This record gives sequence, structure tokens and C-alpha cells, in this order.
Amino acid sequence: MPTGAQTPNSAQPAKPLGGVAAIDAYSKQLESFKRKNHNRALAFSKIIPEDQPGETLSGSWREFKTAKARESDFNSHHLYDVGDVWLRAGKVVVAEFEYGTAGDWSQYVTYYFRADGSLAKMRNVFGKFMGTIKIVKEKFYDSDGKLLHIRLKCYDLEIEGRRKKCTSDASQYDSELYKQVQNLPVYQLLKPRLARH
Repeated sequence: MPTGAQTPNSAQPAKPLGGVAAIDAYSKQLESFKRKNHNRALAFSKIIPEDQPGETLSGSWREFKTAKARESDFNSHHLYDVGDVWLRAGKVVVAEFEYGTAGDWSQYVTYYFRADGSLAKMRNVFGKFMGTIKIVKEKFYDSDGKLLHIRLKCYDLEIEGRRKKCTSDASQYDSELYKQVQNLPVYQLLKPRLARH
């Protein structure tokens, strides 16, 4: 595909996706794309050496042929963190990571990227089972990486959809921020595939 097809033309705003509403709409489009292409996600997981259980920071990321292959490999390796990445027109548009696959908490973080590789939105969902709370924090960024807006909502895990008062800014539950596609922990594994487009 010609590179010109991915750049703004005269019919588009000079700085597309510059406002929160536009970024929200864009991320909804990507969510729809993700659902329609659920089985086409690239599957990754962090592998922890057998002699280092619990040391999640020392593992290395590995790509699996499919999410099913990753699941079947779960028992033979220590798979603590998993990630799925969706490409559109040879570009990374959505990266989703799950942390804390065991214990009393879980965390799902979704990154929505523009075609130029800049982060548009980050959605962090943290569930604390002992505290029975789900924290949903969304951050919106312009194409230069400037934070535009933070949206924070808390829910009761025991009653579906019931809002709960957030006790703080929930910053202690924040995940890693990747402002560019090349900052993703799986980028080196993705790079050869991206270079072909």
C-alpha cells in the first residue's frame, strides 16, 4: 500500500484525532475491528524460567502461532503476562495486555494507536477481588504524546454495572505507558512483520 494512503489528505483535519471526542470515536472503531478480527490477533506471552517462579520482570516475550497454542502451552511454562496485537494495513492499531493471571487481582490494558504509531488512548481495567472493586481508567493523548484527559470510573465487582466511589486517583494501579508502537515490549518480535509492509 502506498504510504500516501496513510497520511491525512486535504479533506481531513490538519491534526486528526486531536480531541477527546474524536479519539473516543476512533477507539470505538478499533474495538469493532478487534471484535470482528478476534481470531487474527497476534498472540504473545512472557515466559518465566522454571527456576525463577514469581520473578515476572525477568521473563522474555515470545510469540505463539495462535492464542489457542499459547493456552495449550500454559501448563508447560510460567506464563504470567499475555498480550494480543492487531494489525491493520500493516500497522499496529491495538495492543492488549493481561497481567496478574493468578492471585487476587487482574489487570487488562488496551492501547489504541494511530496509523503514525502514536498512542491515541490507553484503557486500564484493574480488578481487585479482595476489595471487590473494578477500576477503569482511560487516558487520552494527542499525536505529540501530550496527555489531554483522564477519565476514571470505579465499579462494584459483586454487582454488575454498579458504580462505586473511587477512593483515590487510582494511580497506584496504573500500568506501563507506551506512547509509541516501538515502545511496546513485543515490538522487536513485531518488527520483522511490520518491515514487510
